[in-house]
Amino acid sequence: MNEGRHGQAGGAGAPQRFVLARVDARHWVIHDRRSGTASAGVAARLSVSDDDDEVHVTWLSVTPLPIVYATPGDVLTSLEMWQSRPHGGTKPIPIPHFPPPRHNDRSSAS
Repeated sequence: MNEGRHGQAGGAGAPQRFVLARVDARHWVIHDRRSGTASAGVAARLSVSDDDDEVHVTWLSVTPLPIVYATPGDVLTSLEMWQSRPHGGTKPIPIPHFPPPRHNDRSSAS
């Protein structure tokens, strides 16, 4: 099995979480290194179309990512970007508060 990426360091010197590995001429898998077992460590299965113009992805966990890409590398990049996004909510956005409007009834005094 040839690996497309061998756990290259991503800037900080730490190995990448996901590894793209070639199974055969038309099939790839993406392994998640944080998973304890080999079978549970597969994050996605990729299948290259006969025309080599599309890669179809079967995600093995719930993700909002697409299922068709141009290359296996695009799938890995998309997964890494999605995984590195901030998790959880954002800091609350302050809403300006104004005192209630005051009604000056000068028109009735005339």
